[in-house]
Amino acid sequence: LRTRVIGVWSALFNDLDAPKNFKRGASAANTRPSDVWHQSRDRRNMLIFARLRSKANGARLCVGTYHMPCAFYSPPMMLIHSALAMSRFQDCCLDDPGVLAGDFNIKPQDSSYNMITTGNIDPKHSDFPAPGPDGSPATQWMPVLKHRMKSAYREVLGEEPNFTNYAQVGDDPPFVDTLDYIFCSEDVDVVDVMRLPHRSVTPGPLPIRSEPSDHTLI
Repeated sequence: LRTRVIGVWSALFNDLDAPKNFKRGASAANTRPSDVWHQSRDRRNMLIFARLRSKANGARLCVGTYHMPCAFYSPPMMLIHSALAMSRFQDCCLDDPGVLAGDFNIKPQDSSYNMITTGNIDPKHSDFPAPGPDGSPATQWMPVLKHRMKSAYREVLGEEPNFTNYAQVGDDPPFVDTLDYIFCSEDVDVVDVMRLPHRSVTPGPLPIRSEPSDHTLI
């Protein structure tokens, strides 16, 4: 019971660590360097993984999903979680092809997206995590991806959808951008993706009667 209570409390109030004057669509700002490691560690986000095998021909495919922390105000924290999630998924896949999809809470122009789709990030990048509380450089801890991950929509259409999230909180301006992705290992051939509407023809903010979530289905 104590564990469940702590988990619920953490889920409800962890985002209160975000700067109070930060809105979802605002430009990113780093949290204090000494805090990012603790805040990253204290998140309760969970990655789900399964290895599927065809009964017909024995072919295997690894599938997973992850919901990244809503910590857009801290690019270093998003990098830490992106690197951990992708590295862990690749380790679990071994030599089998894999598809990892979910709400990553990152935009196509963010450093985390670039790290995922290229496989690495320059330690000199302004979003790279600062040294840990003990002074050790992040390069000693940050996992390095075995290979880059392809984005299914970008592979087929040449770009990400115009948006996957159309939300509004209270009196804040609506937030409209792409946050959801289907990332695939390089040995997965992406044949097609479901087309999504443009924000200009989508009534919002979501959810609405015809769309039960603030995120569109990909």
